[in-house]
Amino acid sequence: MIELYISWVKGLTKDRETLKYLKNSGIISGIELFNIDDKIEAIKDVGLKVSCHNPGLGYSSNLTNPDFMNVFEGDQGKRLLKVLRESDAPTVGFHIGFSAEYFFKMVGFPDIPKKGTLITDRNRLLERISKNVVSLEKKINEELDEKDQKYVVVETMDYSRGIQIEWGVQLEDARNNRREIEETIEKFGMNVGLQHVTDPSFVKDLLDRASPQNIKPVGFLFDIGHLFITADTKIHERSFFGTIEDYFEEMLDAVRGKTFQLHLNVPKGNDKEGYADNHGPFIPGDSLGEHILELAKKVAQRSPYLSTVTLEMEMRKGSTLAEHCREMNNQAEYIQKQLYI
Repeated sequence: MIELYISWVKGLTKDRETLKYLKNSGIISGIELFNIDDKIEAIKDVGLKVSCHNPGLGYSSNLTNPDFMNVFEGDQGKRLLKVLRESDAPTVGFHIGFSAEYFFKMVGFPDIPKKGTLITDRNRLLERISKNVVSLEKKINEELDEKDQKYVVVETMDYSRGIQIEWGVQLEDARNNRREIEETIEKFGMNVGLQHVTDPSFVKDLLDRASPQNIKPVGFLFDIGHLFITADTKIHERSFFGTIEDYFEEMLDAVRGKTFQLHLNVPKGNDKEGYADNHGPFIPGDSLGEHILELAKKVAQRSPYLSTVTLEMEMRKGSTLAEHCREMNNQAEYIQKQLYI
């Protein structure tokens, strides 16, 4: 059975009436959390389920970090492990991360590696990430009963076309290191932190290397928007010779039925200028949204072990929480019909 989740939005866990509305929808199974501070207990209390994606790590999730497993230290680490283990979805998702140990967090622009931390050697990168994936999966599952154990699923980031940095909106750490960031981009390009890690062949090798060492096999989280943006960019820069559909075929061949979860949303942009992650809703008749859904159908049909689908959609400006959740219920109905799930 495939379950539909919606992504967490601010205030949701404190609004019991809206949570009850979602529970009574009969379509939405639960909420996908990317934090550990909001009460998982409040969601479960109304009968909704919980899915986890980078919980407590946000956009800093990076399996290339040599100290990644330190996230489980201290009281915050104990809370993280509790949330992961008590989640209901059979999957827990994490970003594969970057081809660098540490990076500057950027706003509206790909994150940029810090000087001296870039890993260009593919084998070394693969070894580091697979080691952390194995350690992560065992940490989550080693003390759980078999029926409660989770499939750790990894997700690739979006490899983007050239855009300008808006320095006025950047975080202080990035602004203070502007010269280093600009020098790195000038030397290596804006996607320097995503070398290898978005390639289908790298994903295949990661799943092959990590799974035999784990309690449960490592799977893939197929973020349709991220793959769409990546395919468009690689076609545009002539590092991939084919169509977007061909790129999806290559990734499907690489994961060989190990897609356990989907993320669904509509990016923004166009064929001329490129696309960017946007977490927009599906609007019937919108050509981009329909293209995304056609690709999602193909992925779903080729993924016999698909168990979890998350509608990753942000709340529109001016909408109330209740309005947003009604829209998510409508989106869930639409997706269910389109994907035949």
